Amino acid sequence: MNITFEDKFEYTVLTKVHGILDYASLKLIKDELKANAASIISDLGGGTNGHLGLVLTPAEYALISPTPYVRYLQPQPLNIVGTTTQHNAIRMRDDYKEDLRLFREMIALEKALQKLLSHAVPAIYMKSFCNRSSNAINMAIPTILTTLFQTYGQISEEELLQDENTLRSKVFDITEPLIVLFNEIEDQQELAVAATTPYSDTQIINLGLRLIKI
Repeated sequence: MNITFEDKFEYTVLTKVHGILDYASLKLIKDELKANAASIISDLGGGTNGHLGLVLTPAEYALISPTPYVRYLQPQPLNIVGTTTQHNAIRMRDDYKEDLRLFREMIALEKALQKLLSHAVPAIYMKSFCNRSSNAINMAIPTILTTLFQTYGQISEEELLQDENTLRSKVFDITEPLIVLFNEIEDQQELAVAATTPYSDTQIINLGLRLIKI
């Protein structure tokens, strides 16, 4: 039975890149992939972020959950020895079926996300991530995104400073949920990473405090 996710995805089609790949287009695609992956319920990685770990690197995922996202492994063939009681044999079969279901669902989801990514990014940029025999993507999405950002999504220090000054000039409504502020700071940190000058924890805290005071 084929597993489909279209009815659960927030973005059944990702924003297609027209022209040159850059930081802004990559970030938009990554955000849409994140939304789709998070929409599929999973107990992995703390159980509150769906399959977001299929899109984020372990370091990125650690920023949102203290519990790492560890992929399901394909279960080994079931071996029930003759001395196993009927009750235990039934339990083992049920556990095996569930483990296999979860693994297959994760793989199907990953392939669905990879397909969306390949349709959004021009083929010239995706060629190196495809298997030459099958012409299918054979790399994990975090690896692909990291490589694309490093190659085509670089940000200059001038652009980073300009964006930071724009952020500092914003006036945040203290009656709004803090998540609005946190999202702005997270976006700025991602930009800093793209500029190869990520903020320290102290810098992030100071930026947040400054914005709250404003």
